[in-house]
Amino acid sequence: MTQPPGKIMLIGSGPGDPELLTLKAARAIQAADVLLVDALVHPAVLDHAKTTATIIDVGKRAGIASPSQDSINELMVAHAKKGLLVARVKGGDPMLFSRAGEELLFAARNRVTIEVINGVTAACAVAASSLIPLTLRGTATSVVFITGTTCSQHDYAKWNALAQSGSTLVFYMALSTAGEIADNLIKNGMNEHTPVAVVQQASLPNEESLFTILSDLGRTIQGNAIQTPATIIIGECVLVGRTLAGADTTNVTPFTQGVLA
Repeated sequence: MTQPPGKIMLIGSGPGDPELLTLKAARAIQAADVLLVDALVHPAVLDHAKTTATIIDVGKRAGIASPSQDSINELMVAHAKKGLLVARVKGGDPMLFSRAGEELLFAARNRVTIEVINGVTAACAVAASSLIPLTLRGTATSVVFITGTTCSQHDYAKWNALAQSGSTLVFYMALSTAGEIADNLIKNGMNEHTPVAVVQQASLPNEESLFTILSDLGRTIQGNAIQTPATIIIGECVLVGRTLAGADTTNVTPFTQGVLA
C-alpha cells in the first residue's frame, strides 16, 4: 500500500492574544497530526488541536537549552514523510524573524509539501493596541522592521540609512541593545527628541506601553524592568499614540510635516 503524502504547515499564531488567531490557522491546527510549537504561542491556541494530536515543544528561550534549528527541520520532515500533517506553530507571523526561510528550503530539498499560513505580527498588534499608526500621510510613508539581535555599532551605512530614512522604525527583540540602537541613530543624525514607544506583552491583558524619547530609551527600559517579548517603535508616528494616551509631549519633537503638523 502506498503511504499517503505528508505535509508541513508553517502557521502564525499571532502576537499573543489567542483571539487574533486567524480562522484558517485554527482549522489547520485542528487538522494537524503533529504540532511543533514555539515558546511564544499562547497555550489557548492549542485548544484547537484534536485530542489525538502529538504536541512537541520546540520553543527557544534565552539562557535555556533549546532544540536547534537543524533538529526542528529534521523533526518536521521526519513526521511529514510518515504521511502525517505537521503544524509548525509560531508566534506572530511565520515569515518575519521566524526562520521560515530555512524551514521552507529544507522541506523543498526533502521533497515535502509545505504551506504558509500567515498571522498577525507584533508590530501590527502594537500599533493597534497603542493607537500608533505605523504610517501617516505626509509624515511617515514607509515602515522598517529590524531585528535588534544583530544591531552593530560598526555598520555605519545601515545606521545612517535608518536615521535619515524618515521611516517609522520597528525593532523586534531589541531590549538588550536598545541603548546602542538609540546612540547609533542619534550619532547618524536622528533627532534625540524623536518619540519612542516600548510595548511589552502586546495584545495580552498585561500589556504595558511606555513612551519616551530617543535619548532616554536605554534608561527608560532599565528603569522600568521591561520584559520580553517587547517591541520598540521609533518615529514621529508615535506622537499620535502618546497624545491619545495623555502622555506629556513637551519634550518631544513635534510633527515636522503632514496632516497633524
